[in-house]
Amino acid sequence: MKIEAYGATDIGKVRKTNQDSFLVDQKNHLYIVADGIGGAKGGDKASRLCIEILSESIQKNQYQKPSDFLKQAFQKTNEFIFEEAKTERELRGMGTTGTALYIHEGKAYCAHVGDSRAYLFRDGGLWQLTEDHTLAAQKMKRGISSNETNVLIRSLGVEGNVKIDQLYRKLHKNDIFLLCSDGLTSHIKNNGLARLLNQSAINEIPDHLINEANNQGGEDNITVLVVHIIDTK
Repeated sequence: MKIEAYGATDIGKVRKTNQDSFLVDQKNHLYIVADGIGGAKGGDKASRLCIEILSESIQKNQYQKPSDFLKQAFQKTNEFIFEEAKTERELRGMGTTGTALYIHEGKAYCAHVGDSRAYLFRDGGLWQLTEDHTLAAQKMKRGISSNETNVLIRSLGVEGNVKIDQLYRKLHKNDIFLLCSDGLTSHIKNNGLARLLNQSAINEIPDHLINEANNQGGEDNITVLVVHIIDTK
């Protein structure tokens, strides 16, 4: 199997710190985006811990079914961040989103908590794979209009237990997976993402998307990660 992957993160135009973190692990075909919450110190630490604990846990348990070890890794990460938040006053209430993509034996496995997103771009069409765990998204799902944005109802580390969404897709040649924080999607809608994905070289996609989000205001940290399935064999 041939895969190329690229990632980038940017502080944006408004925030004083960058609380986003990401991982591109080509050796293990593991890709993660995390967006921290809970103050400058807490959010930064939570997203970094998310990457570290998820990566370590997944690498140690790859002898299990992907869906099983991804769930266990997310649970462990949630518990670790939750306990770590108790150690310092400045860390109380810290948490993070977490969206992970794992490529294995012709399939892409995704585990997800929060409002960072995973997309699949295939044959010119873009599909949002993950569901935002926000109050606004929940109301829209119930047919209730809402002006609220970015109010998380589920994240890693804020509570002792968390529900983890999972899905998988069979890979096709030339599939492109996009993982990103909400600093991107709050400025660029799905049709804009599809247009930029279609027009950009793979290695240029992260920078192009970040630049576009900054041009639209850059009100949050912006993280973009793309995974291109060159060949499934």
